[in-house]
Amino acid sequence: MSPAEQAFLDAEAAYDQTDGGYSAIMGTRPDTIAAALVDSPVGLAAWLVDKYRDWSDNHGDLESRFDRDTLLTIITLYWASGTIGSSFRQYFDFNHNSPRPDIRVPAAFTVSTEPSMANFPREITERACTDIRHWSKPGRGGHFMPLEEPDLLAGELRQFFTSLRPN
Repeated sequence: MSPAEQAFLDAEAAYDQTDGGYSAIMGTRPDTIAAALVDSPVGLAAWLVDKYRDWSDNHGDLESRFDRDTLLTIITLYWASGTIGSSFRQYFDFNHNSPRPDIRVPAAFTVSTEPSMANFPREITERACTDIRHWSKPGRGGHFMPLEEPDLLAGELRQFFTSLRPN
């Protein structure tokens, strides 16, 4: 591993000391927490607001990124559709699938500022993707980048798809 890769893995391990419970629950017992959240609108709201506060680029001020109407809309969509459980399945399935093959189609990456990704090294991506057309670390936008930085993300997508046009 390169020094950047090792530094990323070390930082990820340190971050997991404070947020590893989420990964442990999602990777082992997602249906248990889902049953509780689908039965309690207050529990669901607390769970989602915690994730939006912790994973977005808000510098400790959640409402600087998301107004209450937006947060309540997200909570309502999960509540009315009962889909919080299915949103967890990817975490469980990740550890139970066979190894993924290399990605051979053109790919683009915009690295967010969320704590677990901010120092993500390109070398890790290059091990899995053979045709990286766009790589960007804009320095803003967290886990919920489409909601946090829609113009930035639209520009990133535009750049990527422009790179696919034949000359």
